[in-house]
Amino acid sequence: MERIGVHLQQIRTATKKAGGSTNNGRDSAGRRLGLKIMPNRPTRTGSIIVRQRGAKYKAGDNVGMGKDHTIFSKIDGVVTFKKVEFPLRKRKNKVMSQVNVYAFGDERVHPIAQSLTQSSLV
Repeated sequence: MERIGVHLQQIRTATKKAGGSTNNGRDSAGRRLGLKIMPNRPTRTGSIIVRQRGAKYKAGDNVGMGKDHTIFSKIDGVVTFKKVEFPLRKRKNKVMSQVNVYAFGDERVHPIAQSLTQSSLV
């Protein structure tokens, strides 16, 4: 009698397809830019008013600009924003926002903010 040689071999298939590799998958943390103190709000000396990349907001009265374009207050007072035209600016945007800080009780402060006093600083 002749033997029939049948080999049964189980083939194991993958349950997941090969994904390959990717160069994505990294992300950096947000930089927390923007307005830190809103208009007509009280501020202390040295408080950061705006964190920005580039001079999106210009520094006005009683404020300073750091080397990373951070705008900060030089006096205790009320923060105000004003649109100012820069006609010699060569870029498209010739009207920019200017940040100012005026002392409590100054006539340039918005009437709603006039009621703020130095004791309203926390």
